[in-house]
Amino acid sequence: MSELIWYSIPGAIVIFALYLVSPSICSSQAVVIIASTPVLGYVVHQLYRTIFELFRGWESSRRPVLKMIRDTYNLDSSERNSPFLIWETTLYSDKIPNAFRDHNRASWHYVMSFRSICFASVISGFIIACFPKFWSYQSHPVLIICGFLAIGIIFWLKGKLTYLSLTRQECAAFKKYNEAFKCTRERIAMKLNRKNNT
Repeated sequence: MSELIWYSIPGAIVIFALYLVSPSICSSQAVVIIASTPVLGYVVHQLYRTIFELFRGWESSRRPVLKMIRDTYNLDSSERNSPFLIWETTLYSDKIPNAFRDHNRASWHYVMSFRSICFASVISGFIIACFPKFWSYQSHPVLIICGFLAIGIIFWLKGKLTYLSLTRQECAAFKKYNEAFKCTRERIAMKLNRKNNT
């Protein structure tokens, strides 16, 4: 139920923009449109995630915990994916408590959800801006676009604050469970050496 609500929010924002540019169509198909809100929200959410992953979001060199791993083990550019591999392998091992893993996963869910709501707000502002007909009968289209952008900024800020808190927790976990991460690093290095020697 929780995910249904989270997916409905970006969908509702986009549908509201569609309603503003075409109220007659939306009114005649109200039941279908309301029922499709979570589906549209899920599509918006997955579109944002696809863009995020295309730009190596999970493996970003700017992600603080990955930067800390790279600096701690002096990994060079040839081991570009190693920090992420070390983090993920250790995170999902039995050396890290389930409570932290679940909290980390839930925090990332919130970050991605806030960002997808922000993304939906930008899409909605774009929809309004691209309909010249709307500009002719609506007296304050710029204010409406600014309203969508304001929603986007609020959720971007919320996502940013959650992300900053999350990254501090990840860095603290890396320091606390340093021995577990070190063991993972050594295992990965051994596998890479064997692979390179064959």
